[in-house]
Amino acid sequence: MPPMPFRLAAPALLAALFALAACMGPRVEVDPTRAPASGPVAVDAATAARMVSAIRAQHGLGPVTVDPALNRLAQQQANAMAAAGIVSHDVLARFPVRMGRAYTSAAENLGAGYLSLEDGIRAWSASPDHLRNLLRPDMERLGIASAYSAASPYRNFFAMILAGPPAE
Repeated sequence: MPPMPFRLAAPALLAALFALAACMGPRVEVDPTRAPASGPVAVDAATAARMVSAIRAQHGLGPVTVDPALNRLAQQQANAMAAAGIVSHDVLARFPVRMGRAYTSAAENLGAGYLSLEDGIRAWSASPDHLRNLLRPDMERLGIASAYSAASPYRNFFAMILAGPPAE
């Protein structure tokens, strides 16, 4: 039988590990097995909003509209990931810090290596954690951007920010 301190410490350690796992948020989608795009992949925010709105409509949810401020924030995040060569919610700053208090709620989907906007949204909709963000009932706005890095094996980095109404 293990000593008493271990038996008392084990439940606390497990609880801490579960809490840490819960804080990690959605997995970041990266597919390094596919050939990267040969150049920058352009994203059109209006097309992205239509695609996300169609996914939401299949689940009885309202559409999202393009928000220029969210596009700018997404572009900053995509640029930072491309410059660093990594996909991370924290590469520029923690997501809540980047968002500030401008919106009542927000979520972020990131990815790299997608060959097109459609490819990225298809991958996010197939990922339970990313789909959960797309289907949050409080989301009504969207910003999306991509950035290119020839030095990275992924080449293209994508950031999508979904948000609720502006805070008052």
